[in-house]
Amino acid sequence: MPITTYTIQPQKNNLAINLGLNNNNKKAEQIIEYFNIKKVFIDYQYQINDGIYNGQKESTLIIKGLTNKTKEQIFEIINFLNTSCTQECIAYKFNNFGVLQYNETYKGQKQNFNDNYFLNF
Repeated sequence: MPITTYTIQPQKNNLAINLGLNNNNKKAEQIIEYFNIKKVFIDYQYQINDGIYNGQKESTLIIKGLTNKTKEQIFEIINFLNTSCTQECIAYKFNNFGVLQYNETYKGQKQNFNDNYFLNF
């Protein structure tokens, strides 16, 4: 009887992140380098566009692509970015489900994810 072999491919998930740059102590290049070091994306594209945060125009890094990371792993990566990039929150979509993830130290009023403010290209 022949032996059947299976190759299990890692799950590929869609990930898009909006990360504000105005009150950020990191430059876009440093953030992209972090994503590359941590192998967050299998394949990605990015742009810097103007978004709106708290009614103010803000330069925003938009990065989107495929990842083999789980939603739990992405949660931890966003936690790290919130702290290291001094962000109140970071908006992202994981498989088209929108999340507004706040810094663990944030004490202000929290908003829900709003697709109208999420930047794409």
